[in-house]
Amino acid sequence: MRRKKTGLAGFTLIFLGIGAYGTSVAWLKTRTMAPVNIPISMAIGHIRTREFKVNVDMPYTIDIEVQKTIPIQTLNCLLGTRVVGSSGTFEDCPDQPPVIKASWLLTSDGQTVAKGSSDDHRYGDWMKDSVSRELGNFQGQSGRRYVLDVNVLADGSALALGTPRLRVKADPDPFWAPPFLSFALLGVMIMLVLLGSISIFFAL
Repeated sequence: MRRKKTGLAGFTLIFLGIGAYGTSVAWLKTRTMAPVNIPISMAIGHIRTREFKVNVDMPYTIDIEVQKTIPIQTLNCLLGTRVVGSSGTFEDCPDQPPVIKASWLLTSDGQTVAKGSSDDHRYGDWMKDSVSRELGNFQGQSGRRYVLDVNVLADGSALALGTPRLRVKADPDPFWAPPFLSFALLGVMIMLVLLGSISIFFAL
């Protein structure tokens, strides 16, 4: 009888591990991590996004992403991102001033939620194939619907070769980022399956 219970406990652990992992990964895939990702010409003018909804309480950043089809040093200068030089200080580009100058307004149900300007942010994000320049950020609330208005105040057509895009994307704490969570959940599943397998082995 004791062996039978041990075996049943083993199968239960395996079932729980696989089931919990599958359910959690499926849930993560339904999270809205990038509700806005649209082309933007960077010509002087006004852009209004469609209404978008977020389903996770998390900080979100608003940025302009440009592909590295433009030489990286030129791209950094055009975006106005602050790059740390060999001296350990932030370097600017006196011979190539930035072309990013924009203000933005985020509303929900007609009410202002947040607003800002590219003048307030000089941060960048360097990825394998692109570089982004942050325009601002806001705290997203799950279930809430937003509209983003962006006013481009300077001609950014020099970025056209890099096919710029306007993005709103989640900016989670590293421990809450989907890749880390998926890895952690995989570890839990493996542990439960291993414990279950050991229990079944001793029940034989």
